[in-house]
Amino acid sequence: MKTNLASSIVERYLRLSITDQLVKENEKSFEKHNSDKQNIPNYVNYIIYVAASKYYADKAADASKLLSNLLNDISFKNHVHFEIEIKLFLALTYLFCDKYDLSWTLARNTTRKIRDKDMSYDNAVVFASMLQTHNSQKGDIKGKLLQLRNKFELLNKGPKRMLSFLKMDDPFIEHLANA
Repeated sequence: MKTNLASSIVERYLRLSITDQLVKENEKSFEKHNSDKQNIPNYVNYIIYVAASKYYADKAADASKLLSNLLNDISFKNHVHFEIEIKLFLALTYLFCDKYDLSWTLARNTTRKIRDKDMSYDNAVVFASMLQTHNSQKGDIKGKLLQLRNKFELLNKGPKRMLSFLKMDDPFIEHLANA
């Protein structure tokens, strides 16, 4: 499954506000789908699509398991963009599973890797900061999250765009602030 197709399917469900149907309608295809792990881009896109479906069905623990297994199954040596996106999405799902330490550690390690290797993934660093706001911010957490979201949306363009399937609207910010 191509990135654009997977993202557009999730975005369609979000736009129509029918995310509860996403997993139901795709459950049979999840079971029948037999992706080739050697075809890393298609396999990874498919797993991200399935994990996003689970995430929107309020099954963050299932999404975490899929993403964690994906990181263990595939070598991302030549696919750094995928690795960063998966780790940040996994950190988000950990946060919504109340696994704060895992989330913050993963976000911090991902940020460190980006900075150590001198990669220009400012969007990913900002998103990681959103995930770590509870750990480092006192006071107006929601206000800080709104600022970071706006900064992320400004930076999240072009070939290094990631997490496009996440609907970062006000309810998302509220959920993140209360996590």
